[in-house]
Amino acid sequence: MTKKFTQVSATNPCPICHGKSKCAFTDNAVICHCVPSDSPRRDYFNPQKTVWLHRLKIVPYEEVPDSAKKGRRRPPAAPVGPFREGHFTSLATDSTRTELCRMAGGCLGVDPRAFESLDMRWCPSMRMAVVPMKSYDGAVIGMNGRHFQQKDGSPSSAKMNAAGSVDGLFIPLDLDLYDRRLIVCEGASDTAAALSLGFRNAIGRSSCRTGVKLVRLLCERRRVTDVTIVADRDTSTPEAPEGVGMFGAQELAAELGSVRLPPDGSIAVRIVQPPEGVKDLRDWLRQDPAAARRGLAA
Repeated sequence: MTKKFTQVSATNPCPICHGKSKCAFTDNAVICHCVPSDSPRRDYFNPQKTVWLHRLKIVPYEEVPDSAKKGRRRPPAAPVGPFREGHFTSLATDSTRTELCRMAGGCLGVDPRAFESLDMRWCPSMRMAVVPMKSYDGAVIGMNGRHFQQKDGSPSSAKMNAAGSVDGLFIPLDLDLYDRRLIVCEGASDTAAALSLGFRNAIGRSSCRTGVKLVRLLCERRRVTDVTIVADRDTSTPEAPEGVGMFGAQELAAELGSVRLPPDGSIAVRIVQPPEGVKDLRDWLRQDPAAARRGLAA
């Protein structure tokens, strides 16, 4: 008879990530929402989300006495060293790179060569297609993984970073180093969409709120004079009435607006957003590539 999983709590934290909610366990297995394993599963309550099954030889946590609960803190997670370029090449294989990029391009509606330019590879330990995230100088500081299909063949957008990763930039291998203009997208797929449209000066951030300082350092290093920020057309929230994507784009624009280039120059920044009814640049490319090209080139 299969034993029911017990929800973790403050007194019975997850033995994998030490979390006090979401995860569940029995005496020999753990369903963890944070730490990947070789056995991904779909969340029972949210089928679009991936959880991870860990089979362990452990006994259930003992109840913590009331006298020990006061002032009790969650044990610190095991230290993870900085993510270096050698980690990416050792964790991700390029043996099926061309086939993987062709599959990813077909699923997302972009040119497969764009994903090859972003150095997309397959990571066996994460069972995901991964793209390296880089610092402003091109050093790999992490990798971002993505599922393209669920087990039943339906599309999937599940994404996660590898352990130890730092949110960085998606910088293509053939980035035009002599172009003083720069296009900043949100996410690897939107970056691939910009590359598919023929813009070799496109980079991406892992999300609309990350990589602000890295983009600034990249612009200062390359003496960039013109930046186009592509914002997703997200739904409005109380904190961001114009949408989270536009809010993040405005944050980046404000940061770049304070950059001063020698001798007395500055960076011209503009924000581009897809038309009504189009969520992001990738959807814009699929619906009207000519208009998307004009929008970025204007």
